[in-house]
Amino acid sequence: MLKKVENFIKEQGMLSPFDTVIIGVSGGADSICLLTCLHRLREQYHLNLYAVHVNHMLRGMEADEDEAFVRTMCNSLSIPLHCVREDVKRIAELSGTTIEEAGRNLRYLSFEQECERVKAHKIAVAHNRNDNAETVLFHLFRGTGLTGMTGIPKKRGQIIRPLLCVTRGEIETFLTHEHIFYRIDSTNLSNDYTRNKIRLSILPIATNEINERAIEHITSLSDQLLEVANYLEQVTAREFKRIATVSEAKVTLDVREFSTFEDLIKREVLRKAIKSISGLKDIESIHLVDGVNLCKCQVGKEIHLPNHIIVKRGYNTIIVYDSQKYSDRNDMVKNDLLVDIPLTIKKEDSMKKGTVQFVDFLGKRFEIRLFPYENSLIIPKNSYTKWYDYDKIRDAVVLRTRREGDFLMIHPQGKTKSLKSLLVDQKIPREERDKIPLVACDSHVLWAVGVRSSEAYRIDKDTNWVLSVTTDR
Repeated sequence: MLKKVENFIKEQGMLSPFDTVIIGVSGGADSICLLTCLHRLREQYHLNLYAVHVNHMLRGMEADEDEAFVRTMCNSLSIPLHCVREDVKRIAELSGTTIEEAGRNLRYLSFEQECERVKAHKIAVAHNRNDNAETVLFHLFRGTGLTGMTGIPKKRGQIIRPLLCVTRGEIETFLTHEHIFYRIDSTNLSNDYTRNKIRLSILPIATNEINERAIEHITSLSDQLLEVANYLEQVTAREFKRIATVSEAKVTLDVREFSTFEDLIKREVLRKAIKSISGLKDIESIHLVDGVNLCKCQVGKEIHLPNHIIVKRGYNTIIVYDSQKYSDRNDMVKNDLLVDIPLTIKKEDSMKKGTVQFVDFLGKRFEIRLFPYENSLIIPKNSYTKWYDYDKIRDAVVLRTRREGDFLMIHPQGKTKSLKSLLVDQKIPREERDKIPLVACDSHVLWAVGVRSSEAYRIDKDTNWVLSVTTDR
């Protein structure tokens, strides 16, 4: 068995010469086997080994005896041991998690802290093929996507699992043959935990009454699905990069491109969008299906997911955002973008050659000029320069963003329309409307930049002074 583990370590590139390795040691058969294997490979790889034991304080004297056993074992192998004692039941109560989850979190935190303390390169944990099969079935029974069926990773970051190539039976046979003792955790013999039910009831029936190679077949399937999952991740990453615009608390997907994807890719792209904002805790397949279906819904339709995530249908977008972090308007207030910026050029200033006011606003540069009108001047017809009869303007002209009650004159005879209605007619997404620069007098919008200019204050034969506003093309 040791040779099998050694070959697996080489195949997976788990160890490098002179690595410092943290080993999680509970005292059970799996971790004692891992400790023994790495100890016997120590000279070959020139390894520096450290052990960590976590006492969950759940089993009283039995847990203390486990700790003492691990300490004796490590001393016999000249491997330094760091012991952690924490009341996991209390941690679970305070954090609102299960005892299993709280214990797992504590163990990995303890491993990482010791890893940081001794500047280790790897953290070795003792999962085996049975654990992998149990995990696949556990995820299957609870409901999972493709990733959940890929089982336990052989390595991830600093974490390595050298025993994933062997079964629990092989481990126990090896320890018996080598006359190496180990502890038996009494909670592993109880059906109080879901995983124990799979370990003690379901897998024995599968191997004894259906197929003795059931564990091998489950592991083989999980390996094949891992290849599929890796390929799917590559496709998803490529398409996400192509159609997604990402900020700290919001992802915007181009709905036209998004709609061309197969449903599987749609769900995976949406999953990636959610993950980039808040992670995937409590996100289920039905949430992804509902999000994908927004493609067929009317503009403004939204669904609320766990962790404050909202998925919303825009005009040409699917928007995914954290409702506690993202708000266009709040961002603009924070950056002083809702403050009116007055256009300050005076007639007397305009008599000075070259007088101009430059204003940077919402990512655009505005150039404001005031000059006498002559009939020989040609009024610009382009989309980036607007002229207005300055003498007809009674209120101060400012640059700002939209407000309730804003309107434009849409006909020379005086017909008006609310800015809100105009933006809806133009299919401007709601999340983009606060980003449109406005040239305005009180509630009258002279120019909604990039959308429309008002028919008011048009240049005519009686015009004396022209207010010219130019922005980036």
